[in-house]
Amino acid sequence: MAYTMLLLIIFEDGGRKVISGVENYGCLAESDIFWFDKNGRRSFLPVPQVRYFGSAFDYDEC
Repeated sequence: MAYTMLLLIIFEDGGRKVISGVENYGCLAESDIFWFDKNGRRSFLPVPQVRYFGSAFDYDEC
């Protein structure tokens, strides 16, 4: 079984979304896009609409 994590996304408007089962995530800096992989598929979010994008565990530790 592959390792998965909880991905926390906090949007500029203050809204939050936690996505479970995320296999990997990152940023396409040249495109201003965040991405994450879940269930073998990649999803994308525009960087300007996001305040925080990363591990829920790491955010809670701050």
